[in-house]
Amino acid sequence: MPEGATLVVMQQDDDFDVRGEAEQASDGDLDRVLRPARFEDFTGQRAAMDNLQVFVQAAKQREEALDHVLLHGPPGTGKTKTLVTSVAGLVAGGEKILAAAPSNMAVDVLVERLGAEGLNVVRVGHPMRVSEHV
Repeated sequence: MPEGATLVVMQQDDDFDVRGEAEQASDGDLDRVLRPARFEDFTGQRAAMDNLQVFVQAAKQREEALDHVLLHGPPGTGKTKTLVTSVAGLVAGGEKILAAAPSNMAVDVLVERLGAEGLNVVRVGHPMRVSEHV
């Protein structure tokens, strides 16, 4: 791992059930539970979220970006939505973003979603491997 990089390991809570979390009055509606926008909105994995929040606050104080962020999880858990929201926010702040993925399909999905957010996207790759939707 590069010097200064931070690794955050999140373990799955075996007894965590999002349906039960959504029914709690303090969590609000189901959408906020499934797609939290703030650290305070996350449920479960409190220790990991607390660590991540410390890393983000430290980076903000240094006025630097986090060295690495790894989004990992099963389908439908909001990884692409998180990435699209992050990229849109950075672009709105004047940043230029280079994104890569291990497959053409993953890149195409990201390009489609970024385009749907109104962002100008340049897709680089072999023309025969680009989705017809892109």
